[in-house]
Amino acid sequence: MSEIVQSAVVDVSRIPKMYEVIGRSITPLQFETRKEIMRRYEEHLEAAESNSDLYWRLWNDFPCWCLNFLTDDSDNPMFLTKWQVDFAHLFQTKKYLMSLQCRKGGKTTILAAIAAHMACGFDRKRYTVFSPSASQSFIFEKAREYIRLSPFLKNVFFDEKKGAQNTSERIKSVLGVVINNSAVSAQSLVSKRGEYGDGVLLDETQDIPRDVKETELEPIISDTYSEGGKRYVQIGTPNLKRNPNLLTEWNWYNDRANPDSPNHNPDYGVFTLNCWEAIDQGCLDRQYVLDMRDRMTPDDFAMEYLAEFPEVSTRFFTLSLLDRLRYADSFHENPRSPMYEYAMAVDWGFKHDRTQILVGEYRKEDDKMQYIYWEEIDPRDGETPYEVQARRVKRIYHHFGCRWFCPDLTSNQEWALGPLTQAEEGAPGIPITHFYHHNPSSPGFRASGHTNFSMWANHREQMYSGRIQVPTQGAKETQFFDKFVKEHHELQQRDAGHGAYKILSEPKNGFKDLAVTAGMLSLFVAEKGKRTKAFFGMGGW
Repeated sequence: MSEIVQSAVVDVSRIPKMYEVIGRSITPLQFETRKEIMRRYEEHLEAAESNSDLYWRLWNDFPCWCLNFLTDDSDNPMFLTKWQVDFAHLFQTKKYLMSLQCRKGGKTTILAAIAAHMACGFDRKRYTVFSPSASQSFIFEKAREYIRLSPFLKNVFFDEKKGAQNTSERIKSVLGVVINNSAVSAQSLVSKRGEYGDGVLLDETQDIPRDVKETELEPIISDTYSEGGKRYVQIGTPNLKRNPNLLTEWNWYNDRANPDSPNHNPDYGVFTLNCWEAIDQGCLDRQYVLDMRDRMTPDDFAMEYLAEFPEVSTRFFTLSLLDRLRYADSFHENPRSPMYEYAMAVDWGFKHDRTQILVGEYRKEDDKMQYIYWEEIDPRDGETPYEVQARRVKRIYHHFGCRWFCPDLTSNQEWALGPLTQAEEGAPGIPITHFYHHNPSSPGFRASGHTNFSMWANHREQMYSGRIQVPTQGAKETQFFDKFVKEHHELQQRDAGHGAYKILSEPKNGFKDLAVTAGMLSLFVAEKGKRTKAFFGMGGW
């Protein structure tokens, strides 16, 4: 190392700035944290016997290394916050680390600092920094900036004449340490399975679908060819809207990180930071957070600032219930057996909502229904006239040989009754006798207070009884299941008055069209349940 580190490690002009930053601390905890880092830093300066010895001491004391070499967004020597110090310690001691934090707490800063620190080490390691898209490569770009703004790191470890690189795709030191930059998403056409190395740093984990993590990212850390083991670090903010499966993954990590759990594994770690802790550490402005609490829905504030998942035990459709509906099968383009019965439900979309078409396959032998066909007509893809939608619905209905049909014909959706029952070339009409009838004079589903709540209550009952199966094998199936879970779980319930029944509504700017369609299809399941029950104690037939 002495051959590498020959120039002065310390820029003495930075030391007065360090004391100034300490003096500008805005909370007691921030002040004490900075003072402790400075104390250790001064000890290293006094104890070091050479430049190489000093660099080695600093590199092994990560907060002091950051203070000496990195510059924060205010062009000052970088003091880590208390939580960043604790997080860095977990990174050094855990192989698999998952962290969910509030917004603007400094999570990108700490991962970027860790990446820069690894790049300026002496072990030939290869890490990949993943983000949901190229435009979100904040960690990697910040790590590049840290290195570029440090004359010592840039000149000693990143001399281009010696083969070093510091580009938008790769950071490579003269000693062969490599940090790659990569974007990955469900829409990514370039597989990441060829990637290899000693670890993965994943930013905005809530934006990466579970199947992408399992098939593209986690295999990178599955082999045993790295000395000391591989590391997989993911960091983000709770968001069940974009990633309904995030809570399941978070609980899985917590179970293994918990020393009291029978599944405890010391290689796993978890870390959280909420807005109140960030305020105490000088990361967030208290009044801003209070203003956001007044403006946001309780669910959104809980996720974005409290770093918590919304209370799930009081939800009408809990995540645990919805997760039980998974079924190891795929959608089908054709009916599978004349012994099965096929039913269909449709929720019509207008300028904002999507039209949802859902077909279910009912098997009498096990008294279960499996969703086998799903089609969504999105008005954002171009206006689809209602008559065209009705024609499409009729063709799908007859293709599967359905004998039960439930369209949502509430208020202005009554337009569909005529086109659905009328025959036209290539699209026979649907017999009115096959329509779901809430009462004899009212074909289709017409939501009202009690009727609407009865539909939701029945839908949940069929789920609890295990009579609903949702296929999850395949890209479209995964997309369907995620949307299915998201819409059901986000339904917000309130009393209609006097406790008579509950009203379930979608959140602001949210949707429930698929949930409604599934709920209507469960009306068929309820009907089949009544018909298949045995009548004991009766005779005469």
